[in-house]
Amino acid sequence: MKRLVCALITTNVFTLLVLKITSPNNGYCVPHVKERKACPTDPAISVGMETTKPAEVAQATTKLTGSTTLIYSYVTEELELNYSAPHLPVIFVVTPTHTRETQKADLTSMCHTLMHVPRLVWVVVEDSPRKTPLVTRLLSRCRVSSVHLNTITIPMNLSVTLNTSSSSHGLTNSTNTTIVAVHHRGVAQRNLGLGWIRRHCLTRPCRGVVYFGDDDNKYDLRLFVEMRKTVGVSVFTVAFAGGLLFEGPYCSSSGNITKWHVVWVPSRKIPIDMAGFAVNVEVLMKNRYVWMGRMEGGQVVRDGFLESEFLSQFVTRKDLECRSYEKEILVWHTKTAKPNIANEAVEPSDPNFEI
Repeated sequence: MKRLVCALITTNVFTLLVLKITSPNNGYCVPHVKERKACPTDPAISVGMETTKPAEVAQATTKLTGSTTLIYSYVTEELELNYSAPHLPVIFVVTPTHTRETQKADLTSMCHTLMHVPRLVWVVVEDSPRKTPLVTRLLSRCRVSSVHLNTITIPMNLSVTLNTSSSSHGLTNSTNTTIVAVHHRGVAQRNLGLGWIRRHCLTRPCRGVVYFGDDDNKYDLRLFVEMRKTVGVSVFTVAFAGGLLFEGPYCSSSGNITKWHVVWVPSRKIPIDMAGFAVNVEVLMKNRYVWMGRMEGGQVVRDGFLESEFLSQFVTRKDLECRSYEKEILVWHTKTAKPNIANEAVEPSDPNFEI
């Protein structure tokens, strides 16, 4: 039986942990995208792993493949016990992002939060015709297992085809679904992230949950502990949403919803913010033709109803799992203020600085 050993490598940043597997070749399990092998310590996150020598560990953090950038790294010391427990469901966090003055600051803040969450894959999707160097560099430094994708926000009423599998990922099944796109920012990006997760989970065990986490929100680490328990669809109360200090469900001690604190269109089928729910991967795989931004029949969903219409295609209010934490907020729908750069017209900053 293989035994887990931790080898410490000290850098000028902080101490990293590399998970070593005692095996006949005494190799280290590190990522690689050419060989589609499962890492012995982390079978659920198995997009490309191979065994290599300790000397190659420092160069193995970042690998590129096709149109998808797969970035893997290691974990901080405090997460050693959690990360070495492969029984934990994986959390897939889908984050749409777009170019703006505060993009790097927001993504850096989110990266530093997610670094403390074991067994998590960060699916970052840029609203851009190509992957930008800024986001590529940031993800290469961020010590979180991540996937880097990109797609533009599509004009209203344009039909597009989403592919739920890809031969470039070694899959044998391929399904094309034509949907009517919507112009709401983030919808096309979330759908692309959903497509990647479904494609990834077609040919491998994928026990986990999917969460849509915007890059300018703030997250308590206990939120991820709660969402990992999701069996079907779980919901949370979100601060600064719906024109209220907080919006969402009140939970009983048994996890049932006792009432909703909602003012903006409380008649919505499921009146929840984008940051206020998580979905089990199995549910999304069973409902493979459900996408964000359209209702059954192909009608375009108007802004403000995206979450409700998406969820109501496979769950009802009575089936929701209430996971608000003892009347304590665990996620804040914050929005980073646009910086005041009026004096740039007077004295322009050096454009070679990455902000």
